[in-house]
Amino acid sequence: MSDHVNDIGPMLASPRCGAKTRCGGACRSPAVHGKKRCRMHGGAPGSGAPKANRNARKHGLFTRDAIAERRRIQALLGEARKLLEEMKCASFADSSQTKGKLTNQSTLTAPTQARDSAS
Repeated sequence: MSDHVNDIGPMLASPRCGAKTRCGGACRSPAVHGKKRCRMHGGAPGSGAPKANRNARKHGLFTRDAIAERRRIQALLGEARKLLEEMKCASFADSSQTKGKLTNQSTLTAPTQARDSAS
């Protein structure tokens, strides 16, 4: 009777995958022979990342050198913005002082012009 089709004991006793599913539980599929994962989670031949993870570096955007260069550029841009802001504030202060001088001169010269035109 052990050769019967409904004898599922060895199947239930086989090691399980254990990969985390989207629901948060463990995958209950049987693991591929000689591996710890099922055929859907990396046990199939040719699945998984290649040796030395060649697919992780395609463009070099996140290398140490590239990150350091971007940080230097950001620091330089920050210094430039700060300098422009200082120049803007200094320019505004100079223009307000100049306006004050012009206003004082115009008030001083207006009565003189009125006296000159009256005479």
